[in-house]
Amino acid sequence: MQLLTRPHLAYLGAVLAILLGLADPARTDAADDPVLPARLESSRWEGLSVRYPPSVLRIAHSRSDQATTLAPEADRLMSEGGDLEVTIDADDMAVGSAGEYIRIDLNTDLDTQPSVTVTYRARGKTWEVASGLIGDKVFYYKAVESCPPVGCNIPIVSNIKFRYAASKKAEYDELLERMVRTFTPATGRLK
Repeated sequence: MQLLTRPHLAYLGAVLAILLGLADPARTDAADDPVLPARLESSRWEGLSVRYPPSVLRIAHSRSDQATTLAPEADRLMSEGGDLEVTIDADDMAVGSAGEYIRIDLNTDLDTQPSVTVTYRARGKTWEVASGLIGDKVFYYKAVESCPPVGCNIPIVSNIKFRYAASKKAEYDELLERMVRTFTPATGRLK
C-alpha cells in the first residue's frame, strides 16, 4: 500500500472541498446550465433525471456489455471512448437508507475489484455520497432518499453513479460537479 504524500493530501483536500458542495441533494442551481443542454430521464422512474452534455456523453441503449456496467437495468450515459460512465437508478422495494445503498455498492466493489480506495464520504439525514478510486478509475456514488407525493411507507432511494478514467480526472471532475447539481430524485414508478 502506498503512503499518502503531502501532494496527495493536498489533492484530496481540493477534491473534498469540491465534493462538499455536491453533497446537498436539494441543489439544482445548474438546471439551466448551457453546457448541459440534454436530459437523461429514467425509463422506469418518474422525476429521476440528470442533465448532460451530448458533446461528451451519449445515452447507452445496449445491454450487451452488462458485465462492465455499474448496475444492470440502470439508465446509462457513456462517453465515446468509454472512459466515462454515468448511471441513474432508483429502488423502492427494499427498506433501506441512502447510506445502506452506498455501503452495498462499496461492498460489491470490494468483492469484485482488485483495488478499491474510498477517499471521501459524507452523509446527511436523507443522502450519502462516497468517492475514491477503483483501480485506475475514479468513482463517485450518491444516494438520496425521498418520499413519493402520496404516502411514504418505504422511501424511494435514487442513485447516481460516475466512473471515469483517473487519467481524465481534471477534465471530468468539473463535469461531474455540474451534472450532480442537476440530478433530481425519483418521485415514483412510471406507470
